[in-house]
Amino acid sequence: MLFTLIVLLGSLKGTTNPQSFSELTDNVKGKEGDFGIYIKDLKTQQIYEYNSELLVNGASLFKVPVGVATLKAMELGLVKSGDEVTLEGSDFSSGSGVFNTYPAGSKVLLKDVLSQLIYSSDNTAQQMLMRTIPDWVIKGGFDLNKSLTGKSDFYHRDITSAKEFGIYLEELYFGEYLGVSDRDYLVTLMSKTLFDDRVTPYIGDGLVFAHKIGNDPEGAGWHDCGIVLEPPRTAKAVVCVTSRGVIYQEFLEVCRWIGEFVGTI
Repeated sequence: MLFTLIVLLGSLKGTTNPQSFSELTDNVKGKEGDFGIYIKDLKTQQIYEYNSELLVNGASLFKVPVGVATLKAMELGLVKSGDEVTLEGSDFSSGSGVFNTYPAGSKVLLKDVLSQLIYSSDNTAQQMLMRTIPDWVIKGGFDLNKSLTGKSDFYHRDITSAKEFGIYLEELYFGEYLGVSDRDYLVTLMSKTLFDDRVTPYIGDGLVFAHKIGNDPEGAGWHDCGIVLEPPRTAKAVVCVTSRGVIYQEFLEVCRWIGEFVGTI
């Protein structure tokens, strides 16, 4: 009877923790829905991927290129961090964020709009920036002048994949589209957000996950993608997990496995 109870409790806790990437993917195959995983060890250049070209609604992953474009517009002298952005009625968007509680006509510093775009994944902040930053700069924030878009349509329809977004993050970090100080500023914003409960808690002591999450409730899709940093500020890995048609608690379990795996490479 005791043995039976132990087995039953074990089954309720979920699948045994994987000891390798192959075991991780075997476990993922047993989950409901579809997952896309792209991990790149930036020291060895080894890539670990599973269903990495699965196309998903990127949801708030879209906000990273918008943030990149905002910083680029500052570099080009088109806007300044201290500029005031007036909140217009057309900017209001439901969902996450704080600016949808502000009255129309409120004036917010551009740097604060950018900060909330990443920290609280503010949907109204996204609308404010899309209206303020020229379209050609916004588009440049998506392709980084490298024509990175592949099979997806990230810029026009917010459709991407774990692989595409992972490659985007690597190019953003190591490329020259943004100056180092602006790149580091964005990475700092991404290092502490309201949504650090997915991969972040499991990547290991001393490591920082500079990331952005995405939520697509209608498609039962959740994402977490970013760059793992180790002291003093060295990029260790690119990690991107996307999903569609999944159970949220199972997504969190997969995030835990991925975080623990990244801590071993």
